[in-house]
Amino acid sequence: MTMKELIAYSENKRKQKCLQHHKAVVAIHGNCKPFTQKQYNQVTTKQKASFTKGKGFAFKGLWNHNNINLKTV
Repeated sequence: MTMKELIAYSENKRKQKCLQHHKAVVAIHGNCKPFTQKQYNQVTTKQKASFTKGKGFAFKGLWNHNNINLKTV
């Protein structure tokens, strides 16, 4: 087997495997269908937020044990 024959064989084998997988998926789930208007309206997309996302635990909660009132100790 020459290199060109090997390349053609492997390409055909890959295409056959892909086609078998596609047929199996279509047999289980059916063909793809577009969204209905109701489904499309349910999809929410986030936009870029230009505001602050809030301070995290590392900013305010991590060092709270240092805020001890010395008069009570």
